[in-house]
Amino acid sequence: MSIIKEETDLSAEATTPVAPTAQPVKSSGARVLAVLFGIGMLVLGLLGGWMLASDGDGPGTWGGEIDDATLAEIDELLDDYWAGWDAGDGDAVVAVMATDGWFSSVNTAAGGYTGEQLANYVDRYGNLEFTQVGPTTVIETRAGYEVTGVERVDEYTPEPLWALDHFVIVEDDGQLRIASHQVISTV
Repeated sequence: MSIIKEETDLSAEATTPVAPTAQPVKSSGARVLAVLFGIGMLVLGLLGGWMLASDGDGPGTWGGEIDDATLAEIDELLDDYWAGWDAGDGDAVVAVMATDGWFSSVNTAAGGYTGEQLANYVDRYGNLEFTQVGPTTVIETRAGYEVTGVERVDEYTPEPLWALDHFVIVEDDGQLRIASHQVISTV
């Protein structure tokens, strides 16, 4: 009789439901976002450290194997461009741009602004002060020059705004001109 009793107990244990254990959900999309976020934070950290190390020095240009005369011409072009923005003088900004040059930021339409539309846009921003921080980096390409830099925008907020600038500079009618300026905001 004891043998039958043991079999009954075994069958009772076999029919008892077992609670499933929770497995963590693994999403490849979440993993990609985490990696991109990590890379973005690393880039911002490096730029922040670089800006702090530069201690707000005036702009300088670095361009690897680009000759000093070209780098000086790029510095002068960018100085004239930023002077137009600081003065709220849209015509001065458009004057240093290529014929089909355009400007784009988080505050513009998706395709950016060109010509008269850009001049009118700049005219509205005369109350801001743009300060270039740290050196400008120039890379020569087949099309011209890719130029990057960092700007600080002082406006009516307690803390300044920071942005990354990307320019494409080309030769237009024998002079260097800005083909495009894209502002990548860090706000």
